[in-house]
Amino acid sequence: MANTAMQKVIDKVDVSGVLDKHTGEILAKTEIVEIGTIAPEIFTGISTLDIPREVSDKLTASVPLDGIEIKPTGQIYLCHIQYRRMLNDAFGMGNWALRPLGGFQKTVKTKRKGEQNEEDTIIVCREYALYIRGKYASSAIGEQEYIESNDMMSASDACEGTESNAIMRCCKKLGMGLEMWDKKFVAKFIKDYCVQVWRKGKSKPQWRLKESEPFFDETGI
Repeated sequence: MANTAMQKVIDKVDVSGVLDKHTGEILAKTEIVEIGTIAPEIFTGISTLDIPREVSDKLTASVPLDGIEIKPTGQIYLCHIQYRRMLNDAFGMGNWALRPLGGFQKTVKTKRKGEQNEEDTIIVCREYALYIRGKYASSAIGEQEYIESNDMMSASDACEGTESNAIMRCCKKLGMGLEMWDKKFVAKFIKDYCVQVWRKGKSKPQWRLKESEPFFDETGI
């Protein structure tokens, strides 16, 4: 029942003009913010958050290599859980929060010619602001892919995924985990700790960590 209600929330949203269908770039928000009411309040305390040097050093320290993961498509990342733990460790539980800035938005990612999956993918988006001790720290748009026929992900999972993605992007603006976007670091990490493997039914090799268990359908390196 809850999943059905969340699916209705997703289906009602229109994001025409939000995502460039060729580049995937987010162009604009469809939600209209009323000047003089919502907008000024969103940025409460902007640029006034006082973070002690020892805390900022902790936030921007090199991330532990054993916390880095890689997607099958080859992008390395830190799980949103890692960012949550770093924020809790730096500021204390309850001293930071993500605030939604509008409702869920969606667009449809049309399948490419020749792709095995014949079903279009829905991209669910939502903008969030990160507040620390009641002051605005950063904001970002989180997104999550959703395929209705995927039994492993419900509509509510997709909506929650937008928050997990947004927290990583908000923390990036604070200088946390910047290695994930450093091309030299990424190349070296993949070379040292990752491997490409073949999987049944896949037209391209997939990435995984060398130390990870093989995929259940893996056929060889």
